[in-house]
Formats: sequence, C-alpha cells, structure tokens
Amino acid sequence: MHQKQYILTIVLLVFIFISCKNSGPAEEKLPEKEDQMILKMSQSYFTPLSEPDLKNLSAVQQKMIELGKKLFYDKRLSGAQTIHCGSCHNMAKYGADNIAISPGDKDQLGHRNPPTLLNAHLQSIFNWDGRYKTVEEQVVAPIFDPSLMNMPDSVTLLSRLKNDPGYMIAFR
Repeated sequence: MHQKQYILTIVLLVFIFISCKNSGPAEEKLPEKEDQMILKMSQSYFTPLSEPDLKNLSAVQQKMIELGKKLFYDKRLSGAQTIHCGSCHNMAKYGADNIAISPGDKDQLGHRNPPTLLNAHLQSIFNWDGRYKTVEEQVVAPIFDPSLMNMPDSVTLLSRLKNDPGYMIAFR
C-alpha cells in the first residue's frame, strides 16, 4: 500500500512540475518605436554622471590618490594579513564582490555584503545603514571590525605602516 502511495505522489509531483513549467505569462516585447520613446524620455530625466577630472588635480592630490590605492590593496591592513579592501570591493565588479556575505580576514563572515564603491565620491552617507557621515569614518571601521579585516588595534596597524619606508615617504 505504501509503495502505491509513493508512486502516486511521485507521478503527481511530476505532473505539477510539468504543468507549472510554462504557466507564467509570455514576456511582451515593446515595439521598437515605443522602446526608443521610453529610452529618450528616461534620458531627459537622468543624465550620465561626469567623470572625475583627475588631470587637473594638484601633484599632492595625485600622490594622495596613489597612496590610497596602495592602502586599498595592502593585506597588512588586516589582522592575519590575508585580505585587503579590494578583496571585497572588487573593482572589476564595480567595487562589489557579488557575494551575499563576504568572508573576513580569517574566513569569518560579516553581517552584510559590501556596498559598491561605484560613484562613492558622490555619496553623502556611507554603509548600508548610513552610520558613517564621511568616507574617512567609513574607511577605518572595516579595518578594526572583528568580522571583517580584524585588525586588533591601532598600535599594530601603525607599526605595520611605519615599517614600510614607502609609506613613511608617502605620508609625509
């Protein structure tokens, strides 16, 4: 008796699966004329963002950008020296990593996925909940967060940076 119920259940599930497979409405494609009209209207509301003008920066500002890039990819800013900011903010993926929750310095999981860095220079608040009001506040927090980069304290961080002659020159 149980075998008949089992077979009947399997047949019923297969039938339900097959009947539901194409039950959704077919996607309608807009005529080309309407599609172009919608595109033109949306472009009147939303203009492309301007590119930052890096050529007109002062020499000091350009050096600060280079220092920022070096820090962004330096694993010494994590406790076990296994990850850097770019590990989670992959610039090839627009400053995100497309992972629900990124692994931290010792493969521990954080609480959220990293937000994109795309156009971060235009943001007025930072992090998913807006708790950081400046990029300077935001950039320090993940370094010392135990679930992210897991740096134990500022003394360890400064010691690592001071031991690099390149950083000593760049920070001057």
